Amino acid sequence: MYWFLVLGAFLGISFLGHSAPTIIIILLLISLQGQKVVLALKNKQFSTVGTYFLQGALTIIPFFILSFPFLYFVLFKYHLHFINRVILQCAPGIFARHNTLELLKLNITFSMVVAVIGFVWFYRKYQQPVIRRIVFNLLLITLIMYVYEAALPTANRMLHITLPDTIPAFHYFFYFKALQSVFFGFGFIALSGRSFNG
Repeated sequence: MYWFLVLGAFLGISFLGHSAPTIIIILLLISLQGQKVVLALKNKQFSTVGTYFLQGALTIIPFFILSFPFLYFVLFKYHLHFINRVILQCAPGIFARHNTLELLKLNITFSMVVAVIGFVWFYRKYQQPVIRRIVFNLLLITLIMYVYEAALPTANRMLHITLPDTIPAFHYFFYFKALQSVFFGFGFIALSGRSFNG
């Protein structure tokens, strides 16, 4: 349980530095812990479910305490909404919404093809289930949050739908590209025919 307190403390500190990686890690933790809770409920292991919720609580408490100087404004004052919505429109260069097709074209490259091969190879060959779940959930989170944040300004302007904001979409794109780099390495291993003990 001690390590969950440590995890929460470091999440709180990182949130003060930059919210992007902290949000991704929090969503990753919710996803992984949620899967464990569902599995425990299916197996009727109710005491285990209680343990998972206790672990979550021990993570949340130090996070709230240490991130409070920033979290107070984000959560309690602005209720997860940007007051100055221009920041969401302020996507640099290729990330501007009218350049979406150009962004897609620039990212359909040889390295992306190798990364896709690496993704397939990773899930066929890599045997550590925790690492597999972390990487797969990280990929889903970055993609889903990128699409969500990219669509949010348009939904607000055209449909008058106001949903919680986190950070501008391009932050999530950067983390997706980092994963592409990782899978490119696995793709290179697969194409070179080298063995890998994972």
